[in-house]
Amino acid sequence: MTFQLLSRSLFFGLLCISQSIANDLSAWLSQAQATGGNVSASTNGGNGWVLNGSTGVAYDFGALDALEGKAIDGATVEFIFNIEKTRGSVAIAAVGGDSSTGAHNVFKLEQWNNTGKFGMTVPGVADYTFTTDSVYGRIAHVVFRRNNDSGTMDLFIDGVFVERHGAKSDWRLDGGGSHLGSFPNGSTDVSTGHMLAVASYDQALSNQEIHALYGSYLGSLSDPYAVISPRTIDFGHYDAGGDPQALAVRISNYGASQNLGISNIRVTGGHAQFFSIGAYPESLSPGGEVEVTVRFDPESAAGSVTAMLEIETTGGNQSRFSIPISAFGFEPLPEKTAIMIVVPHPDDEGLFFGGTMTYYNKIRNLPTTLIAMTSGDSGIGGEPAVRFLREDEFRNAVRVYGMKNEPIFARFDDGGSSIGTVDTWTQFPNTGDDAADYLSPFTGNPVEYLARWIRILKPEVLLASDQGGDYGHADHRHTSAATVAAYDMAADESVTILDDEGRPLSAWAARKLYVHDADFDDPNHLGHLFHTRWETSYTELGGLTPMAITGLGLREHASQSVPRASRSYFRDPMFAGQYEPSEFWTMLRTRVGLDTFNSGTLSFDSNYDAFPDIHHGDFLENIDLTQFAHDLADTVVGGGVNGMDLTAMLERQGNNVPHGSVMSGDANGDGLVNQEDLNLLHLANPDTDSDSLPDAWELTHFVDTGAASPNADDDGDGISTLDEYIAGLDPAVSDKLDFTIGGAPKAIRFSVPPASGAGYDGLRRSYAVLFSTDLVEWRTIHTENVADGSAQSIMLPVDDETQGFYRLQMRVE
Repeated sequence: MTFQLLSRSLFFGLLCISQSIANDLSAWLSQAQATGGNVSASTNGGNGWVLNGSTGVAYDFGALDALEGKAIDGATVEFIFNIEKTRGSVAIAAVGGDSSTGAHNVFKLEQWNNTGKFGMTVPGVADYTFTTDSVYGRIAHVVFRRNNDSGTMDLFIDGVFVERHGAKSDWRLDGGGSHLGSFPNGSTDVSTGHMLAVASYDQALSNQEIHALYGSYLGSLSDPYAVISPRTIDFGHYDAGGDPQALAVRISNYGASQNLGISNIRVTGGHAQFFSIGAYPESLSPGGEVEVTVRFDPESAAGSVTAMLEIETTGGNQSRFSIPISAFGFEPLPEKTAIMIVVPHPDDEGLFFGGTMTYYNKIRNLPTTLIAMTSGDSGIGGEPAVRFLREDEFRNAVRVYGMKNEPIFARFDDGGSSIGTVDTWTQFPNTGDDAADYLSPFTGNPVEYLARWIRILKPEVLLASDQGGDYGHADHRHTSAATVAAYDMAADESVTILDDEGRPLSAWAARKLYVHDADFDDPNHLGHLFHTRWETSYTELGGLTPMAITGLGLREHASQSVPRASRSYFRDPMFAGQYEPSEFWTMLRTRVGLDTFNSGTLSFDSNYDAFPDIHHGDFLENIDLTQFAHDLADTVVGGGVNGMDLTAMLERQGNNVPHGSVMSGDANGDGLVNQEDLNLLHLANPDTDSDSLPDAWELTHFVDTGAASPNADDDGDGISTLDEYIAGLDPAVSDKLDFTIGGAPKAIRFSVPPASGAGYDGLRRSYAVLFSTDLVEWRTIHTENVADGSAQSIMLPVDDETQGFYRLQMRVE
């Protein structure tokens, strides 16, 4: 097949396309028609079908599962296409689903909202997203296989199995008439490009059969042909010191006649010691496959753990495979958090809090804490480990958001509308042998529970649910009410709250409290905020926006089939306007003054420009950021504030950058890299090159920090650069401190410069006068501290009869 000829034909139109496609796909058509279970196979006479981006193409897939009396025992649909990316959600085709209900399956090249992943939609029911990246702008061979055992759906790309979707275990693929390139209505998510060929089969084709179809279209395939799946191994969240875990990697031989040799499998990389592999055969016959166990022992692991699984085979297509291995461990809770987010259930953190987690964790690099008041376990029966399935989903979601700490699970009763008032809201009952492992150590009412965590973590800002329950949900109302009351209780010094050791916790007054709400008529509201930072693309997010990352995190709540966050940018906030957009917030409490309310244009959505009392910004206005300098100035996140951060910040000084991007050097989040950002960096680490000379002083007197050497004497005055700094001298000028003895009355006279200016912030200069009769033993005869301010002239009287030597000693500390 000639790819260049086909792409050129597509560019110039359809005048010369017919013969080349017919020649390229004739072998595939013969193979498809000869494959068992084939119901239909077509290239539309060799021309394919043009997908025009506005209307889908009618197509009949024939009777697959359940139609015409057939058994529900598996089915397969196959597509060869070249589709361009012209919209955020792109359909490949709609195929009849459960014919008893009239349902359809829409197979998606891009599931929704530019997230770049394959997916499936049952219109009016739910979306299901794969983790596999969309394939645009090239000819792709894509197969969806509905399995005959559990009803799960498999995805194959270019003849190779890539992923199984098991969230919906009762898939039906009954077939019948529908559309190519759109939803069954022919007008939704219509794709643009060319559908070259389509086939359907009334059985779940084998991996080898699907590979053979791809080979017939391609022309020829290597034999043996090695296929490794999955292409990444992720053990997910682990508990340090926990039990070993095991996953498997599948090695398959898709070749037609030759055995596939497996010569070596090993784990390499910095954390290889935490992983081991099981036994494996030396070879696989054609069509054979083996699962090789990969074990992870977290006993001494900490944080993120990564390694590489190296597999060497005799595959003609590829002889060496490198499979990334990862596991994720949460860090301990911080001693102090910048923002505490209180949500009613797992998944509400994305639905109603938008890009909060990703923006403040990944972009601002600030400690941010999540508390889930319930575990969302209502209606989930069984043992505690099963009942708290949604907690595991939550852990996976916050990993996607970039949070370093595990969510705090309050485990109050997920009672919905059955709950009376916040005062009667109780924690989940302790029932069952294992239930205690899932209960919080605290028992009490939700207000005191939250006030306790506020005192422990000392947040600057609290965020909570809409006071009206977002959509009227009692858990949401009670979460909001409990947070507001806890804000006041935690600051009340007359209220005693004990820690785990039974000791009283000090009162803590959080600076601000916001709730997700935009009721402009409520007199209790101090003002409203529209968060404008979540639709910016950031390098640290791989070019995605915080809201896009929120969408990816919401997928981890697989049991809920969560569609997307509520947001203004869709013009139709979630569920036809039922929820307020997640960017809208109300200030209910403040101890640092009101936000700066401003009118003007929101570049993202003009619908919200008409409200002059909205603050267009984020939650940290009027918050003292110096207390988080070590986080905000860490441009190379995770390495601490050092010379690399200083260099990066200096290189970008004066540049406009994405708001709040720590990696861009914008430590204070104002969208500009300037002296204020350098001040935060120097506060976090005054001496990034560890030469005892503060960066700020070096940059005042030298071209850069590397040009200053503490032991050098650049001005030739006999005083080292370090001593020039201590004495308050200029390292580029031959100067010395006056230090004399004499006069009438006889005295020691000298001056002490102030500890002020660049490099002296927060420091004091102290001096001492020492005396010796032999230049060997010295004793201090006078010492004094000199604070910031003007220079001081010192005179110390000297006894005329005393003979010896005097020395002036200075310190900066």
